[in-house]
Formats: sequence, C-alpha cells, structure tokens
Amino acid sequence: ENQRVTTTAFLAELLNSNVANDLMLLDSLLESLVARQKDTCTSVRRLVLRGLANLASGCPDKVRAHGPQLLTAMIGGLDDGDSPHSPVALEAMLGLAMLVHLVEAW
Repeated sequence: ENQRVTTTAFLAELLNSNVANDLMLLDSLLESLVARQKDTCTSVRRLVLRGLANLASGCPDKVRAHGPQLLTAMIGGLDDGDSPHSPVALEAMLGLAMLVHLVEAW
C-alpha cells in the first residue's frame, strides 16, 4: 500500500510541474492515474484526483484535450464513499474548481 501511495503522489506532483508539457507519455501517465481511481486505498484515490487536477496548473493547454476524461474522473470521485466528508469527495470538489474554467463546453 505504501508503494502505491508513494508512486501515485509522485505522478500527481509531476503533473503539477511545467515539465508535464514536455512529457511524451502524458496520455499513458493519465491512463495510469485513472486506472488507480478504483484502488482500495482511500489515499491513492484521493491522490489520483489531485494529480488529474494538477494538470490545470502544470499544463493548462492540455486540459481541453483531456477535459471529458478529467471531468468524468472528478464526478466519479464525488460518489466515493457514503460520507459527504469523504477525503476523496472533497478532493474531487477541489479538482473540479481547478478544472472547470479551463474546459470548453462539450
């Protein structure tokens, strides 16, 4: 579990950096994060949403291209758990706030 949390945190912070613009494997990285959204660990799921939202600050020009995928992940995160105070749901709300102004209408 600790390894999954650590690698997900690294990928999430990588997307927060402007070097994400130069990543040749950005699509693969995003797919890897989205796949971890079903992880059994709450911290991993929360970090996945943080990483996807970090794309807004790391390379905002890529947000439009991946908008549907990003918004779908955030909306899915809102349904995580039964508690309205779920850390995953709260992270999804923060992510939506970061992404919504960068995504064009579908």
